[in-house]
Amino acid sequence: MKKILLILGLFFLSASCERSMDPSNKKASLLLNYCSLGASTASMSWQEKVALSLAKNYKTFSISGSRWAHTDLSSYDLSDDGSKNAHNFLMTNQLARLLKEKAENKYEPDIITVFCGLNDAANGSRVLGNYNESLSYNLNVTPEEWFSNIEYKKIRNTVYGSSRFVIGSLVRNFPNSKIIILTNQQCNNNTYNNYNTSLVNEALISAANYYKLNVIDIFNESGIVVKDGAPSPYLGADQLHPNALGEELLYNFVSQKIKEIIKK
Repeated sequence: MKKILLILGLFFLSASCERSMDPSNKKASLLLNYCSLGASTASMSWQEKVALSLAKNYKTFSISGSRWAHTDLSSYDLSDDGSKNAHNFLMTNQLARLLKEKAENKYEPDIITVFCGLNDAANGSRVLGNYNESLSYNLNVTPEEWFSNIEYKKIRNTVYGSSRFVIGSLVRNFPNSKIIILTNQQCNNNTYNNYNTSLVNEALISAANYYKLNVIDIFNESGIVVKDGAPSPYLGADQLHPNALGEELLYNFVSQKIKEIIKK
């Protein structure tokens, strides 16, 4: 009898181990195909550390200086560096590159994180747009059409319009991916201030809520808090980019939040 119980115990233990090591079992394993879009930062920043700690494969389409709102000088651009033209450092171009990767290599990420907006906040309310206006357009078009059709000019130059277009396109083209929107952190900089940043975050949250997506609210929940103009211990000398303490804080906060989302 003891021998039979031992054999059964070993059988169930083996089956349990196989399930936990199977990458297809997403609740048991964090080995995921992870894709990020947005404003990139230095190598091995908190964003990259989060991805590498969770992912079997990691691919980023991010470009430093990226933003949502187009300018009249922006153009459709599939290059990795936006042809070194700041007007092309757009989320729409990152989306276009991601869709190209899907078409050519059948790329299907398990997770897509979206983190962008501080560069829009630097331009204040003039690039914000409004929620109701963005709802009045048919946004089920390709990135090429979004750029070329004059009908979209008014809203593609706004955060509300472009964020709804990009996020909606991700939802339609990657129905099996967990798409996660990250809000921008608080900052204490003359150009990048909390008021304008909060307005941009509201636009992103409205798009996420419209498509019923997960939001990780870095601005309100990460622990990076700026009050009364006092320097934050988590931000560097520019009071915009996180320092080493801030990088560690954001890494721990965001990775834990993503783990919770994966297990849902």
